Amino acid sequence: MSEEEKPGQEDAQPGLEMPSEPAESMPEAAPEEAPPGRLVRWGSTFLRWAAGLGVVLALGVALVWFLRVRPQTQELRLLGQNFQESQQQLSTAQAETDNLRPLMDENANLKDQLAQSQRHLALLSVLVDVTSSQLALAEDDPLAAQDALKNTDSKLAIIQSGIDSAPAETVKSMRDRLATALDELNANDIFAAKRDLEVITNTLVDLEGTLFLAASP
Repeated sequence: MSEEEKPGQEDAQPGLEMPSEPAESMPEAAPEEAPPGRLVRWGSTFLRWAAGLGVVLALGVALVWFLRVRPQTQELRLLGQNFQESQQQLSTAQAETDNLRPLMDENANLKDQLAQSQRHLALLSVLVDVTSSQLALAEDDPLAAQDALKNTDSKLAIIQSGIDSAPAETVKSMRDRLATALDELNANDIFAAKRDLEVITNTLVDLEGTLFLAASP
């Protein structure tokens, strides 16, 4: 059989079908996701901004705490400690003052007694001056009489300080009379000088009884 007859033989079998190759299965495409809506995007952006703002606020609060609140808290604590120490010192000083108060009162009394003794001593010294001047006049020595009275006015000033108004006026009158007596001695008016010195002597005796002897126990 010739080669030309072979195709005819193949075609001569009508009941036979040529097996067809199976078609390759194509993968089904996944459904496309819908893009996020505008509200979702806005909410996400808001959350990010809110988170960032929260972090910034937290950092700000921490910074204020470390820079302002913490130092002020420490300062207030220190002031409180200093106040408590001052209160303790004040209490201690008050207790010491209370303990010293009797001594202070006694010291004040002693100072008053000392001043009173000094005035009394000044009065006795004035009495000695006046008596010495009178003795000098009895011996006809007016210069010695003047010399005996040269420091008498300063002693009367000591008596005048620190006493009541009435005795102080009495001492002032004696100082005026002493100045008059000195002028009379300078003018050689012996009689008038003796009279004024006698008045001064009597006044001194009376003043001693009023200021010092009456106050003695």
